[in-house]
Amino acid sequence: MGTRRPSGVFSPKDLLADFPFSVRDTAQSLRKLMQEAVPGVREKAYPGWRIIGYRQSFYFAFIQPKADHVRLGFQWGTRLPDEEGLLQGEDLSHIRYVPFESALDIPVDSITHLVQYASCHK
Repeated sequence: MGTRRPSGVFSPKDLLADFPFSVRDTAQSLRKLMQEAVPGVREKAYPGWRIIGYRQSFYFAFIQPKADHVRLGFQWGTRLPDEEGLLQGEDLSHIRYVPFESALDIPVDSITHLVQYASCHK
């Protein structure tokens, strides 16, 4: 018999539990990067959207696990400086994202810069 969680309590680990190991590992690496890049950032799982959202004074980013990769998305991605051309999602209104198939694919310095910028600029 499983452990029941109080209504409304759903952690990021709960959200990631059903994904393959490579997706969980990549998402966990991104979660760690978010915590280190923006100390005190608030993290919340949104099971309906299947994302992990991040906010400071405003909602600015999300981790979106998919079947075979993970997206790090930015709510106001069209406003981010993207000198390296990492951001995708031109078909979306203002959201942009960077896809990762593995934790080893994460360019830590570049992504840290994007995360820090996004957390301060709406």
